[in-house]
Amino acid sequence: MGRRAAYVTDGRLRDSVHFASGIALCQAAGCVVTGIHGEPPHTGAGGLVVAAEQETHEALLELIGDQFPA
Repeated sequence: MGRRAAYVTDGRLRDSVHFASGIALCQAAGCVVTGIHGEPPHTGAGGLVVAAEQETHEALLELIGDQFPA
């Protein structure tokens, strides 16, 4: 159908236990999960980008690239 699934947040997740199980579930399902700048989760300044597949993830990073400070 051409639909894409994704989630973006600019929140600070480093000390949040509320996202841990969701991130693990998404990764186990094969989703692409990174920090807001494309780095591994929980290693950057904060934020999260989760997408069903690499193409959607790359499109999101390009779309939001200049919206969040590095």
